[in-house]
Amino acid sequence: MNKRKKYTTALASSAFLFTLTACTNPFISTSKVSSSSVGTSASTGLSSSSTGLSSSSTTSSSSSSDPNPGYIKKDIDYCAINRKSSYAPSKGKQKALVILVSFSDGYYSITDGFISKINKYYFGAKTDTPYNWNSLSTYYSTASFGKLELTGKVTAVYNATVTSQSIKTSDRSLSDLYSVYDDAISSIQAGTLKASDGSTINLADFDNNNDNFIDSPTFITNVYDDKIWGSTFWPHMSNAEGEGEKKHLFGTYSSTNMGHITDNYSGGARTAIHEQGHVFGLDDYYDYSDAIDENSTQIDLIGGADMQDNTVFDWNPYSKMLMDWVNPYVIDGTKNSVTLTIEPGSTSGDCVLIPANYSTWNGTPYDEYLLLELFTPNGNNELDWKSWKSSYSADLGFGGIRLYHVDSCLYGYSDTDTLGAWIDDPKNTTYTETETFCNSRLAKDYGYTHLPKEDADCHQIQLIQAGKVNTFGSTDETVNHTLTSADLFKSGDKFTFSGYKDFFPKETTMDNGEDFNYTIDFKSVTSSKATINITLNN
Repeated sequence: MNKRKKYTTALASSAFLFTLTACTNPFISTSKVSSSSVGTSASTGLSSSSTGLSSSSTTSSSSSSDPNPGYIKKDIDYCAINRKSSYAPSKGKQKALVILVSFSDGYYSITDGFISKINKYYFGAKTDTPYNWNSLSTYYSTASFGKLELTGKVTAVYNATVTSQSIKTSDRSLSDLYSVYDDAISSIQAGTLKASDGSTINLADFDNNNDNFIDSPTFITNVYDDKIWGSTFWPHMSNAEGEGEKKHLFGTYSSTNMGHITDNYSGGARTAIHEQGHVFGLDDYYDYSDAIDENSTQIDLIGGADMQDNTVFDWNPYSKMLMDWVNPYVIDGTKNSVTLTIEPGSTSGDCVLIPANYSTWNGTPYDEYLLLELFTPNGNNELDWKSWKSSYSADLGFGGIRLYHVDSCLYGYSDTDTLGAWIDDPKNTTYTETETFCNSRLAKDYGYTHLPKEDADCHQIQLIQAGKVNTFGSTDETVNHTLTSADLFKSGDKFTFSGYKDFFPKETTMDNGEDFNYTIDFKSVTSSKATINITLNN
């Protein structure tokens, strides 16, 4: 049972047609400060219990002959798509549809050369992309360890019947943009808008889960977004299900514009990859809240080094758990001491999840725990490793352990109810809507308005900096907000809760009120493997 206090909150009667996640490309601007912000919207089946303690256990990441090793290898059976069925499937063979939309007053021209480029950037090989980095397809093949095979088609150009200026100045700008996109999809259905190679598009091919919605539609416009973060034509993900009486051909979609698809290092498929993360069910991990004043800055709880933050590097293990791409080693409290050897997370999927109390962990990613991985310049991290140093003067060295505090407990509510509550078991809840903590300083700026005020200082995922000073959570603009080697745990480092209490809002306990009684000793950390000892303190 989740020990978080069961706060109840009276909900204002409100209905939102759209939930919008607005994104940024920090290679263009690292400030992320804008004039406007918009937001998005118990049976565990575990294989061991926490009855009693025994002697220490040692294992490698590959196997263990001990029938009670002090951990379980957990299959994730409740993911982002289980939380919200409108998210796109993220496993198996999936198809994405890229729709090109031209406005008569658009800033850019959609040429044959651009269309060829989009086909390569989205669905080509690494060698087809700027700096041989990644296409949308190759990035997700690597990130998912081959569990996701993403292919697709690019359409010919759909010519909008309204101007972009009419949408920018409309009181219903997002809804008006959606109507244009809906007309483009209707043209595909009618057979008048074909693929860029002239072939006819069968929309059923892009509904792999047979829910009557296209799974991963992406719209690319020729409109200049005026570099206004959160504006209608800024890259975003939205969920447009349920408007009026018309049956929709798509629900969750992503949108971008040609200005974010360039040939330089920060261009290519990066924005597309980031937005697709939202379509799969991920939040942004940067701060939507404006700086407090001119002498302060925004927080960045993971130091920018993540695809859902600064559009760089691989996904973190929490994100991958939400897709069922990794199976974490979960410490179950049945041993006084457990020693694990793990390999780089970006190529092996190895990660270790440590709940404060295994018996109250709900068995899903949507709970509170510590999570660690070996972060090295491998896989999707390889090319960004060097550019990180040149872009931010932040040397990552050979890498090290990234240790996270995750609190993504779900708060449930229903449109017809006046009260909400924390959900103990996400797999068995009657609530129709949920919210979790975000990485914005103020949750309301992310669009999360139902979370209890008592938990205002809690966040979804925060990196615990090895140096013990929480600069990532500070609004002081003079301190470091970018991941460096010094933030990673190395050989000989040790984590205790009391030593790192400044990374936890309550300082003496986890957010849910539980004591964290483990010591984590980083015995040996290299670029190829890390040996970690986890001790339960009696």
